Amino acid sequence: MTSRVARPSPEIASGAPFSHARSASILLALLLMAASVPVAAGESALAVVIAAVLSIAGGLSLRFPLAACTIIGLTFTVAVVSGPAHVGPGTLASTVAIASTAAHGRLVGAILMALWHVGALTTISVTRGDQPEYVVSELLLLIVLQGGAVVAGTWGRRLFERSVAERAQRLHDLSEQRRAIARELHDTGVRAMTEVVMLAENGALRPDAAPGTAQEFGRISSTSRQDWKG
Repeated sequence: MTSRVARPSPEIASGAPFSHARSASILLALLLMAASVPVAAGESALAVVIAAVLSIAGGLSLRFPLAACTIIGLTFTVAVVSGPAHVGPGTLASTVAIASTAAHGRLVGAILMALWHVGALTTISVTRGDQPEYVVSELLLLIVLQGGAVVAGTWGRRLFERSVAERAQRLHDLSEQRRAIARELHDTGVRAMTEVVMLAENGALRPDAAPGTAQEFGRISSTSRQDWKG
């Protein structure tokens, strides 16, 4: 008797926490646009374009985190050399993308991208002529946000990996239980068949057994042996 070994689903085997994130990406992009575009509309047309690009990149970060972080970094760089241009709530896209990058297991990439984004945003604040106190406070806030994003993404990744490992262990334990039951059933059947053969052979060898009865016992023994070997 054989047992079927349960296998983990492709999503679990791949180890990707965002393997089906198309709908979530679209929803996130729309939410970021709703938060940033109306504010940017009061600044300039370039600010609206920047807000839209950042929002789309934030949504894409759930599926393509490094590419999204690169787009966001380039957009921040464009904002630096363009006046600087207004970014505003569009910085939320950066935080989301950094967290997603860390959650995908790319910790070094998340840290490097966070440094790029923080540097570009701080440069925008300095170029804009903000007061030193405001620049410092904004820098500290960005460091806390981006650092928190890295930590949150890494923590989420570890929780996901732990969940995958626990589910794989449960599947392994279930498989072992099925194999143990199969072995037990097989051994029980073998013992029962052995007893049948022994009783039939003993019955056929009894001195007082009639010839027809002995022949029937021999047939039972022969059939049992064939089924046992089969």
